[in-house]
Amino acid sequence: MSSPTETQKYMEENLLLKKQIEERTGKTVEQLYNERNKRVRDAIEFKEPDRVPFSLIVDARAYTGVPNSAAYYDPISMKRAMRKAAVDLEPDMAEGGFPSCGEAMTEMDVKNVLWPGGPLPPDYGYQAVEGEYMKADEYDMFLEDPTGFMIRRYLPRIYGVLAPLAKLPPLDSIYMGFDGLTPLFASLEFQEMAKHLAVAGKHVEKLRKMIIETFGDLEQLGFPPFTSFTAGGVGGGP
Repeated sequence: MSSPTETQKYMEENLLLKKQIEERTGKTVEQLYNERNKRVRDAIEFKEPDRVPFSLIVDARAYTGVPNSAAYYDPISMKRAMRKAAVDLEPDMAEGGFPSCGEAMTEMDVKNVLWPGGPLPPDYGYQAVEGEYMKADEYDMFLEDPTGFMIRRYLPRIYGVLAPLAKLPPLDSIYMGFDGLTPLFASLEFQEMAKHLAVAGKHVEKLRKMIIETFGDLEQLGFPPFTSFTAGGVGGGP
């Protein structure tokens, strides 16, 4: 995964790109952001924009040569690829990508997907693994207790390290107190599960520190994030 030095280098590149964009367009990135935001907002509100707004979904490997595995193991390279697409193609809504943590996925022993750089070669695409993650006789359980189904059935089937959760009793049966379950958590298999979860958590925390400002980085260059126009978003600003 990328180092703090690489992260700092990325931020310095962003400042240089901001200057280049303003010099090329004769506008500030704030002006560019507001123009794009208004263009999309007008279209959403059935007003006539100055032109048809557009977004794009870029195959980072095809466009920049960055391997697909970067989305799981090299978030800075993936951010660079998505930023290059935005700067080159100038969409009205930018896509920052959604990196996942390959180290955490390995630590959790994910069963329902295969990903590049992990079980698959770096240039392969993400693949789903079919399985009977909900059995035919479990519909009543799911409808009556969806939370219990997810915890005691679904999660243990798609994450190998969560297999011990299948031994939990129905959660509505612990009305006499949670303390009755504590011997179960003291067992070796639950202790081992906890160790894996702690390691996975550290991997995810490190990843989040690197990608948390992905959309903010693009906003600083004048590109509204696609997510600001979804689920009631109103659009922020650089």
